[in-house]
Parts: sequence; C-alpha cells; structure tokens
Amino acid sequence: MLNAERFPKRAWSAEDMSLLRTQFVQGKSVVDIARDMQRSTASVNTRITKMDLRRGSGSSVQRWSDEDVHAMEHHYRSGCSDKVIAEKLSFQVSWEAVKRKRERLGLTSWRFPTVQTPWSDADLDELRALAASQLPVIEIVARLTRKRTTAATRRKLMELGLKDTDPKPRTPWTDADISTLHTLHGSGLTLEAIRDALSTFQSVIAVRQKLTYLHLSHVVDKTAKTPKL
Repeated sequence: MLNAERFPKRAWSAEDMSLLRTQFVQGKSVVDIARDMQRSTASVNTRITKMDLRRGSGSSVQRWSDEDVHAMEHHYRSGCSDKVIAEKLSFQVSWEAVKRKRERLGLTSWRFPTVQTPWSDADLDELRALAASQLPVIEIVARLTRKRTTAATRRKLMELGLKDTDPKPRTPWTDADISTLHTLHGSGLTLEAIRDALSTFQSVIAVRQKLTYLHLSHVVDKTAKTPKL
C-alpha cells in the first residue's frame, strides 16, 4: 500500500512536476505514477489538482476553459455539491478538483456568494421572460442562471414594475374579512390565528399589510384564545 510512512513527504521540484505531467499525458494511473515517483497516491492526486491537470481527447492534458468555469459556477449557484458538479461537467474531473477550483474563484458559500452579483442586462432580460410566463417567484428563483435570493428577486420585480406572482392566487379582501380584522386586531392573537379565522385565503404577510393599511395595531398575547365569531 502506498502511504505517507513508506514515502515521506518532500517538496515538488520543477523536474518532478515535469515528470508527473509527462506520465499523466501518457495515461498512466495515479498508482503507477506514485510508485515510479516514490510518492503517496494522496500526494500525487493533490499535485494533479493543483496543476489543474485533466485528461482530454487524444490523452492530452487540458486546463479549465472559460466554458468549464462558467458551467461549474452555474451548477454551484444552483445548489449542486462538488460531487454532483464533477458528474455534470463535460470532462473527467474529481470533486476535489472542483472544490479547489471554486475556492480559488472565491465561491466559498454553499448557497449564495458573499456579495450579490449586480443584475446585468442579460439577467434582467431573463427575469422579464420568466415573469412573463406567470411563474411563482420561487420557481423564477430556481430557474435563474445566476443564483439569487427570493427577497432580491422580489425587489427587482417590483423595481421593474413586473407582477410578483405567488404560488397561490391572492383572494380579494371581503367586507366580512375586514370586519374580522377590526374585531381581532386587538385580541392578542397571532397573525397566523387571525389568518385562520378569515373566510378567504390570505397569507400572513397579506394580513400584516392589511392591518398596517387600516392603521390597526397588533400586539400578540400568548394567553389569548380565538373567540367564536
């Protein structure tokens, strides 16, 4: 077994890396390369990753192209793990190589980048097209090429004057529901409880907004019970 005890760690010289590149191009396995170079397989794999070596057509060594990087970024921002990204890419690459490459590019947050990328003209055109399809916001977020938060997407839709679709159709407020709000707003009930007392479907956010619009205060009392209406 090739391990660290049998082959102590030592620095990689220019000659070592040249030999590694040559043997890798020739199609030798990592095990054979490690044996020839008197190194552990872990050390060889790490160096292959650092050198961005990968086998392509004709057994030649290729580096990451701009298309490769774009595809990796797209899959990553879509929530794919490094292992899944490696499987989706058009060339053979290990998940460790994917992880190292994205970290070099500053993609270190699993879901979203630390700073939201500004909306480009292409991003806005894509958003307009998705909004025109009457898709729910959560579906629009899932289909965007660049990963965005739901909140950021909603804000941009509002800025563009586009309809903010919802998974469930919004029901107009009836006089009976508004009367119920006047009755319950000072009862200490939670917004969820008030919503459940309405005769039509309304979201908690819609209830809060309507209370604000009607200038009705709302204070939650944990001991309050829903009255019979």
